[in-house]
Amino acid sequence: MLSLLLSVLFAASPAAERPPGVPNHFAAWLDYAPSGTTYFIAVNEYKASDNNDGLSPVWTSGNHGPWESLRGPVVQGVTLQPGDAIALREGTYEVETPDEEISIFSPGTKREPIMVFAYQNEYVVIDGGFDLEAFIDEWGDDYEAAFHSIYHKTRVFRFDAAFAIVRGLHFTGCPYTCVTWRASHSMMIDCTFDTGVEDQIKFTEQPQSNTRSNDNLVYQCDFTGFGNQAIDAWGTRNLWVTGNTFHHNNSIQNTQNEAGLPICIKGGSTDVHFVGNHFHDLVVGTHALLLGGCCWHNWTERMYDEKGNLLPVAQRLEAIDNVLERITIINDVEYRGALGVQGARGVVVQGNTITECTSAIGVHKTRQSDGGIVVSMDPEDVSITDNSAVNMKLGELIMAPHPGSGFTADHNIWFQPGDRWFRLKNHLIEGLGSWRRFGLGEGSITLPLEP
Repeated sequence: MLSLLLSVLFAASPAAERPPGVPNHFAAWLDYAPSGTTYFIAVNEYKASDNNDGLSPVWTSGNHGPWESLRGPVVQGVTLQPGDAIALREGTYEVETPDEEISIFSPGTKREPIMVFAYQNEYVVIDGGFDLEAFIDEWGDDYEAAFHSIYHKTRVFRFDAAFAIVRGLHFTGCPYTCVTWRASHSMMIDCTFDTGVEDQIKFTEQPQSNTRSNDNLVYQCDFTGFGNQAIDAWGTRNLWVTGNTFHHNNSIQNTQNEAGLPICIKGGSTDVHFVGNHFHDLVVGTHALLLGGCCWHNWTERMYDEKGNLLPVAQRLEAIDNVLERITIINDVEYRGALGVQGARGVVVQGNTITECTSAIGVHKTRQSDGGIVVSMDPEDVSITDNSAVNMKLGELIMAPHPGSGFTADHNIWFQPGDRWFRLKNHLIEGLGSWRRFGLGEGSITLPLEP
């Protein structure tokens, strides 16, 4: 009888469901609490000092209290061990020189990751101190050249460790890049970004070993005010970008074809997944979410495989269940679309909702000139299914001047309110009555009421 009762109780209390787009090994970290030593930094706390031991969120006596600045761990010679954490208390932490940047080098483990987080969800600001509008006022028409000369590849956060978690930080005033991410098996969650002229997060490789970042998750973060890209996934592998919001970018940078591009996947990236993200109120060059991209010239040594075959700019990419709305595209090119595929191989675009944008989906080849050598590649094996497009400013659902081999598009829904016609399973259907005769109610897509 007891065993029967226990079985009923356990059956009635199922384990929490894993959020869509979050791999199992990261789902186990969503509620992780540090298991080792937690060190505290508190810029506004009474008697905080880099000469303290950093082992208390408040000063109590002697040197027992929080550090005052991000240099506290360096001053004290602290090396984080698996399970250790740095808790930042409320306040603004200025990072205007390389000596002040946050750097995570020490690796954790799968069971005991390193963690950097906002203590008790306090409002923690990491401020690079850069003001783009003031910089433009100072340098005038020469601001772009001056910017790249002064701030080239600067950052405020260097994320190099394996098995690490960054949670709840707010990044602002980033001159070039907010976060340079070379880490593997790591997660960033509940962070916000409101500036970044070049990239807010730049995934790249370890310069000494050429080891690419691998197995990472960006989850429930908010990206706004970016100039070039919110996330630049260069040469990364097994990246999940899930449940984030991208909105209200800095249109000062939207003057070139690839500027004002929230997402770009390039440099030979593989197995990258975008699931359940929300893109809204953006002014972009050609796309808001781009699967593929440019820049073979940045990875010449990887352009060809051992047999001499030209490699795709990215492969095995997914965009699933994302929402893109109110996306304005400023470049008048035939392949523009809120969601784009460029020169990538093995792409799945499924279940996305696109509303009130200039155009919906664009598919095209990538073309790059490298030292006079022009390389070009069509996309390959692109599948576009079960997507919905409503009220596009341009008529086409998919603009594909170079779709490549293995291209499929099916079960997509397209509705233009002004014309009262739409596409279902690649068939043109006229009028709301025809829609209803297919057995589909208005609840399956946003439709205007008939006059």
